Amino acid sequence: MQSRQIPFHRPSIGQEEIDEVVSTLKSGWLTTGPRTAQFEREFREYLGVPNALCVNSCTAGLHLALAALNIGPGAEVITTPLTFCASINVILRTGATPVLADVLPDGNIDPQSVASLINENTRAILPVHLAGLPVDMNAIWALARRHRLLVVEDCAHAAGAHYRGWPIGAGNPDTGDYSDAAAFSFYANKNMTTGEGGIVTTHREDLAGRMKMLCLHGMSRGAWNRYADRGSWYYEVLEAGFKYNLSDLQSAIGIHQLRKLESFNAARARYAALYN
Repeated sequence: MQSRQIPFHRPSIGQEEIDEVVSTLKSGWLTTGPRTAQFEREFREYLGVPNALCVNSCTAGLHLALAALNIGPGAEVITTPLTFCASINVILRTGATPVLADVLPDGNIDPQSVASLINENTRAILPVHLAGLPVDMNAIWALARRHRLLVVEDCAHAAGAHYRGWPIGAGNPDTGDYSDAAAFSFYANKNMTTGEGGIVTTHREDLAGRMKMLCLHGMSRGAWNRYADRGSWYYEVLEAGFKYNLSDLQSAIGIHQLRKLESFNAARARYAALYN
Protein backbone atom coordinates (compact mmCIF):
# COMPACT_ATOMS: atom_id res chain seq x y z
CA MET A 1 0.00 0.00 0.00
CA GLN A 2 1.31 3.43 -0.89
CA SER A 3 2.21 5.57 2.09
CA ARG A 4 -0.03 8.59 2.64
CA GLN A 5 2.32 10.22 5.15
CA ILE A 6 3.32 13.83 4.54
CA PRO A 7 7.04 13.78 3.62
CA PHE A 8 9.48 15.38 6.02
CA HIS A 9 10.81 17.51 3.17
CA ARG A 10 11.25 17.45 -0.58
CA PRO A 11 14.39 19.36 -1.56
CA SER A 12 14.31 21.52 -4.69
CA ILE A 13 17.26 20.09 -6.58
CA GLY A 14 17.65 20.93 -10.27
CA GLN A 15 19.82 19.76 -13.12
CA GLU A 16 22.35 22.51 -12.35
CA GLU A 17 23.14 20.98 -8.95
CA ILE A 18 23.33 17.47 -10.43
CA ASP A 19 25.70 18.56 -13.20
CA GLU A 20 27.92 20.42 -10.73
CA VAL A 21 28.16 17.39 -8.44
CA VAL A 22 29.01 15.10 -11.37
CA SER A 23 31.65 17.57 -12.53
CA THR A 24 33.09 17.61 -9.01
CA LEU A 25 33.21 13.80 -8.92
CA LYS A 26 35.09 13.79 -12.21
CA SER A 27 37.49 16.51 -11.10
CA GLY A 28 39.39 14.30 -8.67
CA TRP A 29 38.97 16.77 -5.82
CA LEU A 30 36.14 15.89 -3.43
CA THR A 31 36.95 17.45 -0.06
CA THR A 32 37.31 21.16 0.79
CA GLY A 33 38.77 22.82 -2.28
CA PRO A 34 37.98 25.08 -5.25
CA ARG A 35 34.20 24.73 -5.16
CA THR A 36 34.07 25.42 -1.44
CA ALA A 37 36.21 28.51 -2.04
CA GLN A 38 33.79 29.58 -4.79
CA PHE A 39 30.76 28.98 -2.57
CA GLU A 40 32.30 31.04 0.24
CA ARG A 41 33.09 33.88 -2.18
CA GLU A 42 29.58 33.96 -3.65
CA PHE A 43 27.99 33.87 -0.18
CA ARG A 44 30.22 36.76 0.95
CA GLU A 45 29.13 38.74 -2.07
CA TYR A 46 25.46 37.87 -1.50
CA LEU A 47 25.53 39.15 2.09
CA GLY A 48 28.06 41.92 1.56
CA VAL A 49 30.38 40.70 4.32
CA PRO A 50 34.17 40.37 4.17
CA ASN A 51 34.50 36.83 5.57
CA ALA A 52 32.58 33.57 5.19
CA LEU A 53 33.72 30.08 6.19
CA CYS A 54 31.92 26.93 5.06
CA VAL A 55 31.34 24.37 7.82
CA ASN A 56 29.63 21.01 8.05
CA SER A 57 26.61 22.36 9.98
CA CYS A 58 25.19 25.52 11.49
CA THR A 59 25.82 23.89 14.86
CA ALA A 60 29.51 23.65 13.98
CA GLY A 61 29.50 27.31 12.93
CA LEU A 62 27.99 28.43 16.23
CA HIS A 63 30.37 26.30 18.30
CA LEU A 64 33.36 27.43 16.23
CA ALA A 65 32.47 31.10 16.71
CA LEU A 66 31.99 30.75 20.48
CA ALA A 67 35.22 28.79 20.85
CA ALA A 68 37.17 31.26 18.71
CA LEU A 69 35.80 34.09 20.88
CA ASN A 70 37.15 32.30 23.97
CA ILE A 71 33.73 31.66 25.51
CA GLY A 72 34.32 29.05 28.20
CA PRO A 73 33.81 27.93 31.80
CA GLY A 74 32.54 30.65 34.10
CA ALA A 75 30.93 32.58 31.26
CA GLU A 76 27.19 32.98 30.72
CA VAL A 77 25.57 33.24 27.30
CA ILE A 78 22.03 34.58 27.06
CA THR A 79 19.81 32.95 24.45
CA THR A 80 16.20 31.94 23.83
CA PRO A 81 14.33 28.84 25.06
CA LEU A 82 12.27 28.76 21.86
CA THR A 83 14.82 27.18 19.54
CA PHE A 84 16.35 23.90 18.43
CA CYS A 85 18.57 22.18 21.01
CA ALA A 86 21.72 23.05 19.02
CA SER A 87 21.58 26.66 20.20
CA ILE A 88 21.93 25.44 23.79
CA ASN A 89 24.27 22.52 23.09
CA VAL A 90 26.96 24.72 21.56
CA ILE A 91 27.04 26.89 24.69
CA LEU A 92 27.30 23.84 26.93
CA ARG A 93 30.09 22.37 24.77
CA THR A 94 32.27 25.40 25.43
CA GLY A 95 31.81 24.89 29.16
CA ALA A 96 29.78 28.09 29.47
CA THR A 97 26.32 28.36 31.03
CA PRO A 98 23.23 29.06 28.89
CA VAL A 99 20.83 31.60 30.39
CA LEU A 100 17.33 31.60 28.89
CA ALA A 101 15.57 34.92 28.32
CA ASP A 102 11.84 35.31 27.76
CA VAL A 103 10.35 35.70 24.28
CA LEU A 104 8.02 38.18 22.65
CA PRO A 105 4.59 37.28 21.19
CA ASP A 106 6.27 36.73 17.79
CA GLY A 107 8.45 33.99 19.35
CA ASN A 108 11.76 35.88 19.16
CA ILE A 109 13.94 36.75 22.14
CA ASP A 110 12.83 39.77 24.19
CA PRO A 111 15.62 42.40 24.49
CA GLN A 112 14.14 43.70 27.75
CA SER A 113 14.32 40.21 29.22
CA VAL A 114 17.91 39.93 28.00
CA ALA A 115 18.76 43.23 29.71
CA SER A 116 17.34 41.97 33.03
CA LEU A 117 19.61 38.89 32.95
CA ILE A 118 22.95 40.58 32.27
CA ASN A 119 25.43 40.31 35.14
CA GLU A 120 29.19 40.24 35.70
CA ASN A 121 29.44 36.71 34.25
CA THR A 122 27.62 37.50 31.00
CA ARG A 123 29.96 37.31 28.02
CA ALA A 124 27.67 36.99 24.99
CA ILE A 125 24.16 37.05 23.55
CA LEU A 126 23.04 34.38 21.08
CA PRO A 127 19.80 35.52 19.38
CA VAL A 128 17.90 33.11 17.12
CA HIS A 129 15.87 34.38 14.14
CA LEU A 130 12.96 32.02 14.72
CA ALA A 131 11.50 30.68 11.46
CA GLY A 132 13.54 33.36 9.67
CA LEU A 133 11.76 36.25 11.39
CA PRO A 134 14.48 38.78 12.30
CA VAL A 135 15.16 39.52 15.95
CA ASP A 136 15.19 43.20 17.00
CA MET A 137 18.95 43.33 16.43
CA ASN A 138 19.27 47.08 17.00
CA ALA A 139 18.16 46.51 20.58
CA ILE A 140 20.52 43.53 20.97
CA TRP A 141 23.48 45.48 19.56
CA ALA A 142 22.70 48.41 21.87
CA LEU A 143 22.83 46.08 24.87
CA ALA A 144 26.07 44.56 23.63
CA ARG A 145 27.68 48.00 23.26
CA ARG A 146 26.50 49.13 26.68
CA HIS A 147 27.76 46.02 28.49
CA ARG A 148 30.71 45.13 26.22
CA LEU A 149 29.22 41.80 25.20
CA LEU A 150 29.78 39.59 22.18
CA VAL A 151 26.92 38.72 19.80
CA VAL A 152 26.70 35.50 17.79
CA GLU A 153 23.57 35.18 15.62
CA ASP A 154 21.88 31.82 15.04
CA CYS A 155 20.61 32.32 11.48
CA ALA A 156 19.77 28.67 10.87
CA HIS A 157 16.31 29.58 9.49
CA ALA A 158 17.21 32.96 8.06
CA ALA A 159 19.21 32.62 4.83
CA GLY A 160 17.80 35.31 2.56
CA ALA A 161 15.89 37.14 5.30
CA HIS A 162 16.39 40.90 5.76
CA TYR A 163 16.53 43.23 8.74
CA ARG A 164 16.01 46.97 8.20
CA GLY A 165 16.64 46.45 4.49
CA TRP A 166 19.91 44.54 4.93
CA PRO A 167 20.50 40.78 4.68
CA ILE A 168 20.52 38.91 7.99
CA GLY A 169 24.15 38.40 8.94
CA ALA A 170 25.34 41.57 7.20
CA GLY A 171 24.71 43.91 10.12
CA ASN A 172 23.20 47.37 9.74
CA PRO A 173 25.46 49.73 7.77
CA ASP A 174 23.08 52.60 8.58
CA THR A 175 24.03 52.40 12.27
CA GLY A 176 27.44 50.77 11.89
CA ASP A 177 26.33 47.79 13.99
CA TYR A 178 27.02 44.14 13.30
CA SER A 179 27.38 40.91 15.25
CA ASP A 180 30.71 39.27 15.92
CA ALA A 181 29.58 36.22 13.94
CA ALA A 182 26.51 34.76 12.25
CA ALA A 183 25.92 31.09 11.41
CA PHE A 184 23.56 29.72 8.74
CA SER A 185 22.20 26.21 8.16
CA PHE A 186 22.05 24.38 4.83
CA TYR A 187 20.33 21.28 6.24
CA ALA A 188 17.97 19.48 3.87
CA ASN A 189 14.79 21.36 4.86
CA LYS A 190 16.26 24.85 5.11
CA ASN A 191 15.73 27.77 2.71
CA MET A 192 18.64 26.44 0.65
CA THR A 193 20.55 23.21 1.13
CA THR A 194 23.81 21.37 0.71
CA GLY A 195 22.27 18.24 2.26
CA GLU A 196 24.17 18.81 5.48
CA GLY A 197 26.26 21.91 6.01
CA GLY A 198 26.40 25.54 6.99
CA ILE A 199 28.44 28.71 6.87
CA VAL A 200 29.66 31.19 9.46
CA THR A 201 30.30 34.85 8.58
CA THR A 202 32.07 37.68 10.34
CA HIS A 203 33.21 41.26 9.80
CA ARG A 204 36.21 40.66 12.07
CA GLU A 205 39.42 39.65 10.33
CA ASP A 206 40.97 38.36 13.56
CA LEU A 207 37.97 36.14 14.25
CA ALA A 208 37.85 34.90 10.64
CA GLY A 209 41.47 33.78 10.84
CA ARG A 210 41.03 31.97 14.14
CA MET A 211 37.82 30.23 13.02
CA LYS A 212 39.50 29.08 9.80
CA MET A 213 42.39 27.60 11.79
CA LEU A 214 40.17 25.93 14.41
CA CYS A 215 37.80 24.60 11.73
CA LEU A 216 40.39 22.06 10.52
CA HIS A 217 42.15 20.54 13.53
CA GLY A 218 43.92 23.78 14.45
CA MET A 219 46.20 23.40 11.42
CA SER A 220 47.83 26.46 9.91
CA ARG A 221 47.21 25.16 6.37
CA GLY A 222 44.85 22.63 4.84
CA ALA A 223 45.17 20.29 1.88
CA TRP A 224 43.81 22.72 -0.71
CA ASN A 225 46.30 25.51 0.06
CA ARG A 226 49.07 23.20 1.22
CA TYR A 227 51.73 24.65 -1.11
CA ALA A 228 50.99 28.32 -0.45
CA ASP A 229 54.09 30.42 0.26
CA ARG A 230 56.52 27.52 0.79
CA GLY A 231 56.38 25.24 -2.25
CA SER A 232 55.81 22.21 -0.06
CA TRP A 233 53.04 21.01 2.25
CA TYR A 234 54.19 22.58 5.48
CA TYR A 235 51.79 23.19 8.35
CA GLU A 236 51.78 23.54 12.11
CA VAL A 237 49.06 22.53 14.56
CA LEU A 238 48.50 25.77 16.43
CA GLU A 239 45.64 24.73 18.74
CA ALA A 240 43.43 21.76 19.50
CA GLY A 241 40.80 22.31 16.84
CA PHE A 242 37.80 20.59 15.26
CA LYS A 243 36.82 18.76 12.07
CA TYR A 244 34.18 21.17 10.81
CA ASN A 245 35.04 21.69 7.12
CA LEU A 246 32.57 21.33 4.21
CA SER A 247 33.36 19.15 1.18
CA ASP A 248 33.42 20.28 -2.44
CA LEU A 249 30.63 17.78 -3.19
CA GLN A 250 28.35 19.66 -0.82
CA SER A 251 29.55 23.07 -1.96
CA ALA A 252 28.78 22.09 -5.56
CA ILE A 253 25.13 21.87 -4.54
CA GLY A 254 25.30 25.07 -2.49
CA ILE A 255 26.65 27.19 -5.36
CA HIS A 256 23.46 26.70 -7.35
CA GLN A 257 21.12 26.66 -4.37
CA LEU A 258 22.38 30.12 -3.39
CA ARG A 259 21.58 31.43 -6.87
CA LYS A 260 18.00 30.17 -6.42
CA LEU A 261 17.57 31.35 -2.82
CA GLU A 262 15.49 34.42 -3.65
CA SER A 263 13.05 32.38 -5.73
CA PHE A 264 12.88 29.68 -3.02
CA ASN A 265 11.97 32.28 -0.39
CA ALA A 266 9.41 33.89 -2.68
CA ALA A 267 7.73 30.48 -3.14
CA ARG A 268 7.66 29.93 0.64
CA ALA A 269 6.09 33.36 1.08
CA ARG A 270 3.36 32.44 -1.43
CA TYR A 271 2.62 29.19 0.41
CA ALA A 272 2.52 31.02 3.75
CA ALA A 273 0.03 33.48 2.31
CA LEU A 274 -2.21 30.59 1.20
CA TYR A 275 -2.16 29.11 4.72
CA ASN A 276 -2.91 32.53 6.24
